[in-house]
Amino acid sequence: MVFFLSACTTTTLPPAELTEASIKLSNLNHKQLGLDVKSELTSARLGWQYILMFIPFGQIEAERPKDFVFNRAFSKLSLAGYNVQPTWTNPPLTVVITIKDADLDAYDLLALRNVSGSLEIEVKLINRTGKLVLREDFSSSDNAWREFAFLPQLNYVFTRTVDSTIDKVVEMLEQTGGIAPES
Repeated sequence: MVFFLSACTTTTLPPAELTEASIKLSNLNHKQLGLDVKSELTSARLGWQYILMFIPFGQIEAERPKDFVFNRAFSKLSLAGYNVQPTWTNPPLTVVITIKDADLDAYDLLALRNVSGSLEIEVKLINRTGKLVLREDFSSSDNAWREFAFLPQLNYVFTRTVDSTIDKVVEMLEQTGGIAPES
């Protein structure tokens, strides 16, 4: 019966919200930066909820993983002082983030659940002329022990995982000066 029910159980993460405050902050910043997010994920499924650590019970999916990562990256880059622009405006530098892999699992240990997430991305910095300036791979993982593993707890861990990965992109931009040579 448990296996029959598991086929019907799916938890879907909505995309992270892009707040009006992030948009206003971005518009106030002077360092222009394009942002594009692509995905190599072949399905919406991020992982599973497991009963007793190893019996898969329900699927965990992301409604639109690209939008989730884009919105969190937009917010983080705005906080770091960037005016995030659409790529069609041809900004001096564009960050292209490609989602390589994303996982989110919840493991049941009777009274507690371990929710774990991971994210692997490829980041390319491309200047206005289309020249590749820099290419890096980043990954992050996170986990949390929770009493429950419902949507709010899953969303919390996945958001922290994405934020941790995007923080590495922001750090890379700060180290390179966030300025793209024209040639």
